[in-house]
Amino acid sequence: MPTADGTGTKRAADPARTPDAPAPDSAPVPGTTRAADPGARPDAPAPVPGAADPGVSPDAAVAPAGAEPAPRPYAGHRAAVHEETVDGFGTVRVLPVDPHADLDVVHGWVADEHAAYWGMTGFTRRQVLETFLHLDSLDTHHAFLAVKDGVPAALFQTYEPAADRVGTCYEVAPGDIGVHLLIGPPATADGARTGWSASLLTVFLGYALTGLDRRRAVVEPDVRNTRAVERLRRQGFEPAGDIVLPEIDLPEVHLPEKHARLAFLTRASFETNRAKAPAGPPGENSGQGRAAIR
Repeated sequence: MPTADGTGTKRAADPARTPDAPAPDSAPVPGTTRAADPGARPDAPAPVPGAADPGVSPDAAVAPAGAEPAPRPYAGHRAAVHEETVDGFGTVRVLPVDPHADLDVVHGWVADEHAAYWGMTGFTRRQVLETFLHLDSLDTHHAFLAVKDGVPAALFQTYEPAADRVGTCYEVAPGDIGVHLLIGPPATADGARTGWSASLLTVFLGYALTGLDRRRAVVEPDVRNTRAVERLRRQGFEPAGDIVLPEIDLPEVHLPEKHARLAFLTRASFETNRAKAPAGPPGENSGQGRAAIR
């Protein structure tokens, strides 16, 4: 049975007290005076309210009264395949997507009407989960989550063009890697995010080209997705004409026919452009919209 102090165990006897000695006060009774401390000097000054406690280290972190605890970084315990700090932007960690653990974030993004070009608008949670479980089972296609300063910011995909329908539309070269990108919702209330898309895309391309030691990035955004086409042009991608990606209709996946704009960015061009870029994020404002490069 719990004891008076609520610990559920018996309190040990104080060897300094005689059995009939009164218990020490835990707090003064309102309207009375606390008994004198026999260990204190009679002339010792009374403690000053707000003064530092000499028994507490000055380095001890004390949270202000009523302050909310700092939020934990998203998936901070998971290993990143790439991590990079961009001056004036923040630190971005690139994590392999965990279909179960990341379902809330991923479903909230891909099923939203703002991500129409991603091709999963209106999908249920189960449909999104099954799609990314299938993707996770492949050796040629991979999904990644970009986490900026502890907050999910973007969804990336890499794929082997020779194992994708785009491989039927151009001559795949050794070292090619295909990429898709979906930027998450605005991080600020007004949606003003200078350099947001450009910085995230730069980090991801650094991983895909330099980190994975590839020679060229391949993109095929929908021709109607003019924002993505222009974003890629500013990023240094060279257009290579319009193509038609054939419909894919399999039990595990269905992709409708797609009219796309093919473009390439070599690793050499990417690294040259990056070396020439001024410090800090590019002067680009993505506004309220969410870029979907697919």
